[in-house]
Amino acid sequence: MTRLDYALRYGGLGWAVVPLYGLIAGKCACGGAECKSPGKHPHRDLVPHGVHDSSKDPARITDWFTRVPQANIGIATGAPSGFDALDVDPRNGGDDTLADAEHKHGKLPDTALQLTGGGGYHYLLSHDPGKRLRSPGRGIDIKSSGGYIVVEPSSHVSGGTYAWEGSADPTDGHPIAPAPAWLATPAPQIAASTTTAGVGYLPPQRIADLRSALAHLDASEYHVWISVGQALHSTEAPEAFEIWDTWSQGAVNYDGSTTAKCRTLNAGGPLHVQSIFVCERNAGWDDAAPMAATPAENIVPYRPAETTTPNHLLRIPGALGTFVDLCNRTAPKPQPQFAVQAALAFASIVMGRRYRTTMDNWTAMYFVNVGKSASGKEHARTVLYAALAEAGLGALIGPSGYTSDAAVFSSLHHQPAQLTIIDELGALLGNSKAQGNYHKRGALDSLTSLWGLFGSSLYPQGYSTMSLRPEQRAEMASRVVHRPSLTLLGMTTPKTFYESLTEAAIEGGFLNRLLIVESSIGRQLSRECDPLEVPDSLTEWCRAVREGQGGNLSGLDMPADSIPVPRVVDFTPEAKALFRAFEVECNDLMDALEGEALGEMYGRSREKALRIALMLAVSDNVALPFIRKEHAEWAIDYVRHYTGQTVEAIRTHMTGSLFGQWRAATVEAIRRAGDHGLTMRELCRNSRTFAGLDPRQRDQVLKALADEGLIARRDSKGPSGRGRTRSAYVASGDQEDEAA
Repeated sequence: MTRLDYALRYGGLGWAVVPLYGLIAGKCACGGAECKSPGKHPHRDLVPHGVHDSSKDPARITDWFTRVPQANIGIATGAPSGFDALDVDPRNGGDDTLADAEHKHGKLPDTALQLTGGGGYHYLLSHDPGKRLRSPGRGIDIKSSGGYIVVEPSSHVSGGTYAWEGSADPTDGHPIAPAPAWLATPAPQIAASTTTAGVGYLPPQRIADLRSALAHLDASEYHVWISVGQALHSTEAPEAFEIWDTWSQGAVNYDGSTTAKCRTLNAGGPLHVQSIFVCERNAGWDDAAPMAATPAENIVPYRPAETTTPNHLLRIPGALGTFVDLCNRTAPKPQPQFAVQAALAFASIVMGRRYRTTMDNWTAMYFVNVGKSASGKEHARTVLYAALAEAGLGALIGPSGYTSDAAVFSSLHHQPAQLTIIDELGALLGNSKAQGNYHKRGALDSLTSLWGLFGSSLYPQGYSTMSLRPEQRAEMASRVVHRPSLTLLGMTTPKTFYESLTEAAIEGGFLNRLLIVESSIGRQLSRECDPLEVPDSLTEWCRAVREGQGGNLSGLDMPADSIPVPRVVDFTPEAKALFRAFEVECNDLMDALEGEALGEMYGRSREKALRIALMLAVSDNVALPFIRKEHAEWAIDYVRHYTGQTVEAIRTHMTGSLFGQWRAATVEAIRRAGDHGLTMRELCRNSRTFAGLDPRQRDQVLKALADEGLIARRDSKGPSGRGRTRSAYVASGDQEDEAA
């Protein structure tokens, strides 16, 4: 089972799921070198408000764990999930504390039990809103409303994993028992081996984290002061009052009233100590920045394009759905988006030269998968090669790249239908720009022109024949590739790919022929997965495609100089209407983007969607294919989504100078921060490029972005209007000149 499967199962139990950062090479995937809670804290990109964003919604859970398949799984405790947790840590004496308590008050009830990755235990006890559980003492923490626990099959930094105890697994129906009375009522005599009996317990690291977080909050604001007091009081720890009072003394209006106010606080109040960390993340004070502040009401917030992949685009009907499932099941590092790209590439080459639509659309296409190194993008090639080999179609596998225009032609003359997988397409694009690298440029020019010749004929470049013998001239004149079919799957890293982009790449037409998918899933640890065994149904589909009725290619691989007659697939009227509307949409987008030199990115979108719809129709029904409304809708949605994503990425990354690179890196960091923005210090922490600039260069970059209306500086205080001013840079959208 995948982590998504587990998370959905927990949601089905009525538990509120929260995605946590996973572990990469034994370190937290959050990337923080000094992370104090590796693999245990909420994934900020997915749940910016931590446990408060937990959810039971299967669609939301699917989105989270599709985007980050290796995320650890947390469950919100208390009211959201209906249970509290007794978290026992033997390393801090928790097992001794529990043994003392059970000896004096009786055993814990038979209830759901989890073994933590660090050698501890989670006892689940049903949540009673009318009662409040209290820690027996040292080494035992109570997790209730506002808290969470990490659950199976999450990884622990020690190398272990979380797992339900076999005979007490709640996912197999083991009940969660009510808490015993001695955990829910004051009992000073419980913990004989604790520092303070009958009270809550805060580990030393937790105390240090609280003091660090409170340094970012203003105790002079009454509502902040009282909320922190309530949250600390909820722990019933002996250190709680001292932490609150020490922090309070930093306020200019401190009057020593913490002692009196403490008597009015309710130990069963609504705030939990975790609330302090949420408030701290929303504060982050910093010194004033050099750029003049813009009134908040004058800032039009920047809203990034939707990057979450709609769930329906991760599934394909018919035989290609089987290919997607095969990719995902057998991937040591799953990449669901790349699995879909690989399935389309598979259909593209298997159907090459054999199928076309009544609008003369063929299946050959160029796909690009953009992902970080060690993220799992290479598995697509492994499955493609295995599936083609199992179907007896290994001869369709072409070279791993082309060195010149002549190489493109000669390769297709030998293999008129071929699949080429280029490991580092970004490097190829970059090398083709190098001065004097005419051969690489020629190869790209040839691939660009070839994209529109898949239903026509390809001829070699013209050369002098003066020195050739008559038979050599006749042989050269006969060299032709009728209806070539080249399926290209490129793989590249974001840095290499985007650094190779220029306006010339767009204007030259090669970029808009690519269907580019960038995965948000970063580097992953390998997992145990199913062996790569190609299903018989997939092999049978290939055989049916290659031997289908109609045309003159049934069971044959015709040479390049023979004209193939393909099987023709028609559209329903509803599908035709959808493609007509999409063409109008693309034309409008081209007009709107023309001023940014990005209009051409939509120039081939309709054609891409038509080709994909043809693949879907044959995937759905190889015996009697027809392009129906659902095929058109999926293909259009797919092309629209990823073209929009690519345009947004080009806007962000494409640069033509060193200063442009500084500018792009800076605005991207600020945009990622959303409405909260980044202070100067936070900007340096979030962008290595910006941090590497000297103060003068930083000012120049910020001023340039502000002059272009891409960022603004916003000064803000706390909700009460008091406290230190926070100066942050926020991304802004296009603004109209109000004076106009």
